[in-house]
This record gives sequence, structure tokens and C-alpha cells, in this order.
Amino acid sequence: IVGACIHNKDPERALKVFRDMKTWPNFDGPDANTYGAMICGLAKHGYLREATSIAEEACVALRASYDRKMVSSSALMQLFRALKAEGTLGEVGPALGAKLRAAGMVVEDDWLRPV
Repeated sequence: IVGACIHNKDPERALKVFRDMKTWPNFDGPDANTYGAMICGLAKHGYLREATSIAEEACVALRASYDRKMVSSSALMQLFRALKAEGTLGEVGPALGAKLRAAGMVVEDDWLRPV
């Protein structure tokens, strides 16, 4: 569902659906693919604060999930590229990279280089 919202250039709707998903009865919550779609899609649409927050949330949520899958490296790379383009990589990148790595996600060293 969130992927369709992102595809249709409606990141606000994707955020609403994402928040709503967490309240659905008999649902374990967003999985790694959903987190990845949100992170990548929000980054592409310039919602970097929200994408970063969701990436940080994924560090905790996916550790506790039943299948232990992590967010794809391509989604994370998209976020780091967008942070670099915005000029906030130096401010946000190192701490975010450390959190993601501690959670077992792949963060390449070159994603954290400002140039």
C-alpha cells in the first residue's frame, strides 16, 4: 500500500498509511520491505527528516520482528545519497550509520563520505 502511495507521488498518504498499519489488529507491523519502501520513497521525495526517523525506528522494530530481515541496502543508500545532496550528511550520517550498523544493517563507508 505504501509503495503505491509513493509511486503516485503522495508521500503524505504513505506516511498516514504507515502510521495506521501499526494499529491494525492481528498485524505484526511493517516488515523490512515496508520500511525500505518508506525510507527510499520519502528520500526520493525530499522527506529526509521523516525517512531518517523511519530508518532509526526500523533499527528497533526489525530487531524484534519474527523474520529478522533488515532494510535493503539499496533503500539505505538512497537515503544517504539524498542526505549528501541536501548537505546534511555530515550532521546526520555518522550517527544514523552507527545505529543502522548496530542493528545489523549494511552501511557502506563510502555512503558516509561527504564528497
